[in-house]
This record gives sequence, structure tokens and C-alpha cells, in this order.
Amino acid sequence: MGEMKILHGYKALLGEGITWNHPEEMLSWVDIEGKRVIVQDTGGTTIRIIPLEQKPGSIAPLDDHTMLLALEDGVYHFYPETGSMTAILDNKLSQKTRFNDGKCDPAGRFWVGTMDLEFKNPIGRLYRIDPGMSVHQMISSVITSNGITWSPDKKWMYYIDTGTKKVAAYHYNNESGDIDFHSYSIEVPETLGYPDGCTIDAEGMLWIALWGGHSITRWNPHSGLMLEKIEVPAFHVTSLTFGGPSLNTLFITTASIDTPVPSLYPDAGSVFFFKPGVQGIPAPCFKP
Repeated sequence: MGEMKILHGYKALLGEGITWNHPEEMLSWVDIEGKRVIVQDTGGTTIRIIPLEQKPGSIAPLDDHTMLLALEDGVYHFYPETGSMTAILDNKLSQKTRFNDGKCDPAGRFWVGTMDLEFKNPIGRLYRIDPGMSVHQMISSVITSNGITWSPDKKWMYYIDTGTKKVAAYHYNNESGDIDFHSYSIEVPETLGYPDGCTIDAEGMLWIALWGGHSITRWNPHSGLMLEKIEVPAFHVTSLTFGGPSLNTLFITTASIDTPVPSLYPDAGSVFFFKPGVQGIPAPCFKP
């Protein structure tokens, strides 16, 4: 296992939603509280910081250098070169919720959810946006919609509502995008922190970032057993993705806000990376 290092270039208030654009070999993520989208290479030399007027929750890159962008009040097709946006999905509860984490499934559909601003009421939703920009509500009664990922064989979808402290496993149909709840495959003890973002490796094991847990963990989603726990130099760990040309590096976003004893975590808010000894699978782009 490799040494944990910092990807220099940007330090976030609340880093989230990191994804690896495999064709372009670039990382993209958001700073929710800083109202920024960050696009950067793995060497930390090329970086683009895009300011926004609202808090972003997540992004989905497209092949034409545009992206789907989930903001507080809706999801938009965003053109970074011009700053223009085309509305796709309106958040009708924007006074009580905002959009949060999201990710593309293996077929290139964008799944994105909302969260209760008070972190306690099940008023959030999970939506699926198809290539034709049609919108489908897939899950209701969500407290904090967070990590989502799919198994390498495209048969399972794993979904985290942080308010439940559990990972839900769904049967997933890659052709139609339909899901069917199967079970809660993982329950994260509160002593570890709160499950936030997640990703999957090529062996089908689930990696979960832990808010308030200063670590990431690797789980077997079939047995529900934790396989590894790896410390991260930040109290709040938010999301992670496999990246690099060989997909053998984990990139991890963190938050600097609400850190107890900040002097213990001087690098909180940074993106960290290391080689865990396993590979990931390519993260799909949105396919309009």
C-alpha cells in the first residue's frame, strides 16, 4: 500500500463528489461551501477553478468538455467555457433541500439526489436523468442522499442515505435503469463516523468515505464485513474515486469546515491520494 500524499493546487471548505474523467485523464470535484468546481490533472500542474453562484452538490462530465451540474435549486447542463446553463431538473423543495452527491451509472445515466438541510427529515429524493434528459424519481423519503456506485458486473447498485448509516443494495438493470431494493448490505457503526461518498473496485468491494471518521473503509457488500480501515489526515472525509491511467490510485476529498481541534488536521480540505493495491473501474461520463 502506498503512502498517503496531498494533491496540491486547491484546498476546499467542503470538498465533495470527486470523479475521474478517464478519456481526458482529469479529476473533477466540487467545493460545496466554497461554491467552486475544480478540474485538475493528477500531477497538480493543470488546474481550473470555476466559481458558481450557488452551492454545487456534484457533477457529471460529458465528452464535449461540458458537464451536468447539480446545484441547490436544480440540475443543469453547464458550459464552463461560456458559463451558460440549461435547466434539466428543478428542485421544488429548494427552501428545505438542496442537491447533493451524484454519479453516472454504467450506461451513462446520471443519478443524483437531494438532502434535507436540517439533516433529519426524510424529504429528499433520488433521481435518474437519462440520455434524452428525461427525469425519473427513483427513491423517496431520503434524509441525506450521498454515495452511489454500481458493481463491476452491472447487476447491483449500492446507495448511501447518510441519515440511515446504512448502504442499501438494489438489483440493477443496466438496460432499463430500473432498480429493485434487495437489502441493507452494510451498516456502519456510529463509532466509525457517518458514511458519505463511495466507490467500487475491480474486485467488487465497496470503499466508503467517513464523515467525522478521519478514514476510509473497504467493505465486502455481500457479507457486510469491513475489510480495511485507512486513516486520512482530515476529520471529515467526504468522497473518493479511483483514477490515474491505470486506475490504481484512490483520490479522496475532505472538508476543513466544522473540524474539531483544527490544529490536529492542518491539511483538512485537501485532496489526498495513495495506491491501495487494487484497481478501480472506469467512471462513465454522461452520454446524451
